[in-house]
Amino acid sequence: MSQIPPQMPPSSYSNQPGYGAPMPVRRTNGMAVASLIFGLVQCIPVLSGVLAIIFGMMGIKRARNPEVAGGKGLAIAGIIL
Repeated sequence: MSQIPPQMPPSSYSNQPGYGAPMPVRRTNGMAVASLIFGLVQCIPVLSGVLAIIFGMMGIKRARNPEVAGGKGLAIAGIIL
């Protein structure tokens, strides 16, 4: 008795995720990442805090369209910090 599972025909692969058409690539929301970094780095408290809020607002606005970029959580974390 063989231990090798039977091969599936190639047509059945196309219906499964990850096979056939390539998965769409989501871009990173740079504004959200910048907001998080400025929120974490408080070397110059007033300037980096203001920049974190500004970049966070812009990051949330950009994250509204999920096809372009995600990162709403990063932007909110940057604003909170």
